[in-house]
Amino acid sequence: MERPNLNSKYDRTMPKEYFGEFEALYLRHIYERVCTGCPEAINVAANYMCSCSRGFGHNRFRSKIARRFKHVALTRNQEQRIVETILFRLSNGDIDEQFIEQLKLCVWLNREVTTKRAKELLSSEKSYIRR
Repeated sequence: MERPNLNSKYDRTMPKEYFGEFEALYLRHIYERVCTGCPEAINVAANYMCSCSRGFGHNRFRSKIARRFKHVALTRNQEQRIVETILFRLSNGDIDEQFIEQLKLCVWLNREVTTKRAKELLSSEKSYIRR
């Protein structure tokens, strides 16, 4: 299988199967398509943001997508799912070194819900969550 040229502009988002075992290339392709505002790629990235995958570079990709999502149009359903997922990770202590970008997105998308949940978590048993 020929390696895709990620610098070219595709008319549509390429399916994950096209990239075979090169998951990092697929994630980069999705990120670049999100940057162009492609609705299909935005949907894939939103689903990925809500997934619980744990691979090499996955959280870095989530932080990049979180920064990009501030500049594209998300549906109300996508916004709700992303906010719920991020706040769930926060309350469970599922925090990585780049989680702050996801929290910033959460505040950007729904400040009221994020603030309310953050105030509730001030009484958490875990000190790193309270911080």
